Amino acid sequence: WPQQPPPKGPPASAPVAANTGFDITVECVGDPTISGLSGSGCVGGQLVISGNNLIGATAVTVGGTAVSSIVSNTNTVLTVVPAPGSTGTVAVTTPVNSVTSVATYTVNALPTISSHPSNGTQTICLNGASTALSVTAAAGSGTIQNYQWFSNTSATTVGATLVATHTTAATTDTYTPLTTAVGILYYYVIVTNSNGCTETSNFTGAIDINAPVVITIPPST
Repeated sequence: WPQQPPPKGPPASAPVAANTGFDITVECVGDPTISGLSGSGCVGGQLVISGNNLIGATAVTVGGTAVSSIVSNTNTVLTVVPAPGSTGTVAVTTPVNSVTSVATYTVNALPTISSHPSNGTQTICLNGASTALSVTAAAGSGTIQNYQWFSNTSATTVGATLVATHTTAATTDTYTPLTTAVGILYYYVIVTNSNGCTETSNFTGAIDINAPVVITIPPST
């Protein structure tokens, strides 16, 4: 008999990759809480809010007034710049919920200067008499605490030297520049109130201290 071919098996199939799946992480974020505020501050200063679940804050108010800006935001610390004049409890809104502090925060007004030291130039001989510099200010909030007078070789606060501190609540203060050294100096004053808020005056004009004339050749007789 003729030999029969062997029976055929099932058709071969392509290999199938194993289903490895994937992981899903679900993170539950709780309601925001406030545990502390950084006391009170001055206009333009920063308020630091401590708590939990503060990340992603979408709105912050002080006494119902929206803050000027959000500086930084982590889960436990939120730093903002409150609007001038705002005071009251602090409210924080996140995508989850809102929370209002128990404590209150006050934005204290800065001192104001109504009369700055003169910007006129003084030219004086060494050890001569200089004209006193004067400033008139209001506390803004609290009372005036002190006046700090500074000098510098140029009209800049960088590298300035403190030359006098006058602790007084008076609204006017003066400083008389020294004339014991040759050179040109510029002066300004910082007014500080009892809340620690400060205001800086304009610069004075140049205070020019000149060396005396030295005659090296005697006059002929």
